[in-house]
Amino acid sequence: MLLDLKILARAYIWLSLTHRLCPLFSCMKGRVRRRSSRYVWIVAVSATSLLCCVKQRDVSIHPERMVEGPGIVMMPYASSRVKGFRDMSGLICPPTPGRVRDDLIGWQSKDQDPVCVHDTLDDGISPAALELRWRVVIPKDGQYEIAPSGFGLGAWGRIVSRGSSIGDYVSTATVVIDGRAKSCAASWSIELAKSMVTGPWARVAAFSGWIEMPNISLGKCTGGDALEVSVRLVGESNRGSIDVDWFGVSARHDDDVNRIFALRPKLDAPKQSAHTP
Repeated sequence: MLLDLKILARAYIWLSLTHRLCPLFSCMKGRVRRRSSRYVWIVAVSATSLLCCVKQRDVSIHPERMVEGPGIVMMPYASSRVKGFRDMSGLICPPTPGRVRDDLIGWQSKDQDPVCVHDTLDDGISPAALELRWRVVIPKDGQYEIAPSGFGLGAWGRIVSRGSSIGDYVSTATVVIDGRAKSCAASWSIELAKSMVTGPWARVAAFSGWIEMPNISLGKCTGGDALEVSVRLVGESNRGSIDVDWFGVSARHDDDVNRIFALRPKLDAPKQSAHTP
């Protein structure tokens, strides 16, 4: 009897933790969705899509204080772009205007359906992307880095690989942050989810949560060059789909869109004094 109570207690704690970390259990259950007059059933869930529920880190989604220091230039928001993603009506997903809606700068579903979908049946195997862009002019020659201000970057959704009796099939979702000017460039990326299948069935992997954006060193840049910084969610599959429920930057006010990133001069590391033993 005591053993049974311990098992029940552990099960209750695990389910409570899962419920807190996975809103609406979206990372644990497949959903039926309608698109282009057809239905796609998720028939298998990979172990990674379940483990995503419990492997979460605390990430601040609003800055406690803004980036500070000499020579810092905040980056104004420039535009957004959509490639290869469609809404549930089959039209190209609209770009975001860069205004805060429901504490988000980006794309967000208003119901149980994904806000944007890339499906190889309709869109081919070219990578798809949801992209936010910022642009600034480099003030003078020097070493620089892209410094996020502390706003949270979040992504929720799932990827599906649809298998066949012949071949291997892979779907991935990745977040990429690029900084590019004529004189300098740098990039950072993180894979959100990956599903692989061999055989005539489907496999799904979910992604959900906040991403901590790092400082990105650009190296030596030339003053007067235009620097463009892009944040992209890239979905790619050779036979499957990428469903996006939510992607963007958490913000409270429209003015926050111009404070997401700063261009900061990179300070040289202090030189160690030489000494003789």
